[in-house]
Amino acid sequence: GLVPVGDLLVVERVLFDRRGGARSTLLGLDGFSGAQRYEIPLPFLKDGEPLDAGPLVVLAGRTLDGRGTLVTGYDLRRGALRWQRSLEGAGSCTLAAQGDRVVALQPGGDLWLLDAADGRLVGQTRIFLGESLRAAPYPQTPLLLDGDRIVFFPWVASPAPSVLAFDVRTGKLLWEAPVRSPDARGSGNPSRVTLLARDGRLLLLTSHMGADSNQDVRVRVLDAATGRIEQEIEPEGLVRANWIPTLVEGHGTVVVYGHRGASLFRGPQDDGR
Repeated sequence: GLVPVGDLLVVERVLFDRRGGARSTLLGLDGFSGAQRYEIPLPFLKDGEPLDAGPLVVLAGRTLDGRGTLVTGYDLRRGALRWQRSLEGAGSCTLAAQGDRVVALQPGGDLWLLDAADGRLVGQTRIFLGESLRAAPYPQTPLLLDGDRIVFFPWVASPAPSVLAFDVRTGKLLWEAPVRSPDARGSGNPSRVTLLARDGRLLLLTSHMGADSNQDVRVRVLDAATGRIEQEIEPEGLVRANWIPTLVEGHGTVVVYGHRGASLFRGPQDDGR
């Protein structure tokens, strides 16, 4: 996708050759004229979306030979590579950033804490979800770095899916918050998850297929420090057949929009209703 950086638009281009190989580059385009200002060859095939880490944008991916993982920091205004960090082990990784720190989580559970300015290794640990289970967020949901903990909804088939929080220094599980709908069928995994963080709280929308084949949608407000569910809301009139509501947040207001309408909820500073 496109990444806006000042008056630039940065887009990834992947070229495939006849042997099945691929080469990836970043193109910096003038946002007014569309003229190309620079082209940066990437040393990997990118995983996930670019991560905003202050003055730099951090990217990660598997090396072109498939033998390792690289995390890189780019100044996209100038089209310049500022730092590059090689991680042990193959496979993709998931990134999160807060302030001057970046974390990289690999599917095997290895967790790397890096300085966002220069890629310097600040700490390394390992988290454990279970035998043969991938340490990765549910598709299209983020890995959140919140103080000294990471929070995510794991990509795990479970009868009791939960949001998990781990200490980034020790890898210790700090808390888990079950989010299974009491009416959910099958594995209990939701068909859609939206996870947002704001002012010490987590906003979680889940949609499960209920016993009557309708979507059971719930919005939960969690305390980020303890995982305690402070509120649970069932939006009314926003669900129909396969139309699953979406949650967005901004300026202290939560909006859940779906079929023919939307529900607005005031933020915690306005009594949280």
